[in-house]
Amino acid sequence: SRWGIVWTEDVGTLTIGYYRSVSSVDGSLGPVIQVATSSIGTLASFDIGCEAGEYQQAFAFVTIWDDTNDNRIHARRIGYDAANTETLEPRFTVFTDSLFNDYSAPAIARATGANMPLMVVAKRLWGVGPSEGVTAALVSARNNTVQSVTTVHLEMGINVRSPAVDGYDNQWVVSWTQ
Repeated sequence: SRWGIVWTEDVGTLTIGYYRSVSSVDGSLGPVIQVATSSIGTLASFDIGCEAGEYQQAFAFVTIWDDTNDNRIHARRIGYDAANTETLEPRFTVFTDSLFNDYSAPAIARATGANMPLMVVAKRLWGVGPSEGVTAALVSARNNTVQSVTTVHLEMGINVRSPAVDGYDNQWVVSWTQ
């Protein structure tokens, strides 16, 4: 019975990513939680999904973002303990840039059932060719792992933009613009 929101703010020489929950029952606000910090202008594409079910007797949100400062797409779980207090889990890496691969514009599915992974997609530029496409990974927020990384789409010399994903449990729909 909560919604989760994420956003970024530039503060001095830093960009900070924040999370806050809102009760769908009475509109009360949870605390503002700092999820990520990097050099100004280097955090992009913050997104959020929800994992239903039991974890410390509650559910969890998973945030993702692109940190162009360290060339990675990161994820972080925000869980709830038995007292319904938000708990910030360690961040983990979903995709890492390399000499021939550049990931950007990540998106995460909005929700999944209990004990099920969330799908994350990102634009991927392959330096050989060059080619562009969309790569997907299943993220298990229970143990901060990335599973089943796969190429959804790949073409030579195209302009892929705005990858998106939604679905539930083990069924996903991935879209993009080109």
